[in-house]
Amino acid sequence: MLEFNKGFWFLIEPYVFVSVVEGKALLYNTLDGKVVESVHPKVIDLLLRYLKKENCGVTYVSDELLDEDIKFFIDDIRQKYMGDLIDVNLSKGKPIQVLPYFNYIDRKELYKNIYLFSYDDILDNLLEINVFLDDSVDILMLFPFLESLPKSVKYIIKGNLGSKKNMYDFLSFMNHIPSKKELFLSYDELCTFPIDFKENFTYMVFVDFPLDKTNWDNAWKSLLARDVLYEIVFNIKTEDDIEQVEDLIEEYNISNYQLNPVYTSENIQFFEKYVYLSREDVLSNPISIRDIFIHQTMNTNDYGKLSLMPNGDVYANLKHPKIGNIKVDNIDDIVLREMKRGQSWFRIRNQEPCNKCVLQWLCPSPSDYELAIGRPNLCGVMD
Repeated sequence: MLEFNKGFWFLIEPYVFVSVVEGKALLYNTLDGKVVESVHPKVIDLLLRYLKKENCGVTYVSDELLDEDIKFFIDDIRQKYMGDLIDVNLSKGKPIQVLPYFNYIDRKELYKNIYLFSYDDILDNLLEINVFLDDSVDILMLFPFLESLPKSVKYIIKGNLGSKKNMYDFLSFMNHIPSKKELFLSYDELCTFPIDFKENFTYMVFVDFPLDKTNWDNAWKSLLARDVLYEIVFNIKTEDDIEQVEDLIEEYNISNYQLNPVYTSENIQFFEKYVYLSREDVLSNPISIRDIFIHQTMNTNDYGKLSLMPNGDVYANLKHPKIGNIKVDNIDDIVLREMKRGQSWFRIRNQEPCNKCVLQWLCPSPSDYELAIGRPNLCGVMD
């Protein structure tokens, strides 16, 4: 049996995330965003031994293993407060370190396993519902379903019910629901829309280009004349759209706005320039251990969100198969179906090329852009 009477204990701080993939290693300090990287085989071997569960976050390093590559690596992580070597003679036994290790496969099954949820708690996972409207919607069917949802659910309302009366009746019903609500309207609709609902409503006014300046000017005046919460959503497809947005923001002194890139299948170069992530983008701000674990478990863009179509079909993501219909399914069954076998809420970066990249879990969750463009990663890191 090996006796540790000389040598060192190697440990890494619990706030440091370690990724070892395809012979490459990255240590990420979640407190300040600093990184240490290495491709040296001995460093990789040391980190793989450290990551073994049975080593409890500490592994032994003999004097013979401390070659120049290891020493340079240790100096680097010391300077960035990520880890250290401790002389074995300074401790009576092997230290134990908290290892920031997360078995995302097991956690994914934890979320999907119906038996781990009580029937009363399952709806706690429902956070947001997109309600798509047109004149085919059966309001008498819609109201009971909406009343069955938790009061904490946020509503995104899109489309139009056709007649002003039907739209007024629907919004009057929603006005008595205490949940937060976002009502999406084009700026062309704004002037004629009966904007007199304010209870937890935010009016999301979307703008497409080319812009009808007269209609926009009238819409902006109408919006300012009403005491409502609002946000302008600029749908951008080209660099020219960005320039027009900048001009509008300056001319009208717009402070509440967001930019929404729209993929058209013909503007891939625009997306590569403005939407694709670079390595610098991924590492630009510190990412917490909690967020890294969430990226390994669920899709932060889709999780907890449903879309309700005019015919009653329900989707967790409109680009994936439907998971139910409110005419035949209750909300509990719909949510459970997505958690057990759905494709959206647990869509993570576990496929190529992301699973061969050390930045795999530092990147944000896959978005609808990946599905629309038809590739799993929107970056140049693995190209």
